[in-house]
Amino acid sequence: MVPARILFTGVLVISESPLWLIHSSKRDLSIKTFAKIRGLPADHPYIVEEVYQIDQENVYQQATIGMGFVALLKVIMRNKKMKWRLFPGTSMFL
Repeated sequence: MVPARILFTGVLVISESPLWLIHSSKRDLSIKTFAKIRGLPADHPYIVEEVYQIDQENVYQQATIGMGFVALLKVIMRNKKMKWRLFPGTSMFL
């Protein structure tokens, strides 16, 4: 029961992932979260550069693979080598 209480308290205290916020089109909240985590102002060059890099990764992923888990699975299933890498990795957890 104690681990469940610790987990519940952590869920209330910990902020959402900045990367997830950017993927969810909540860029402004993501910048605020980065600033809070890093202890820097929101307009600091480090924060601006990190958000810019994540934006560029999103653009690249949308152009090549597509967004979402299903798009990633389609890419994996088309590539025979990736299928054989995925099988042992997932079967270890069964």
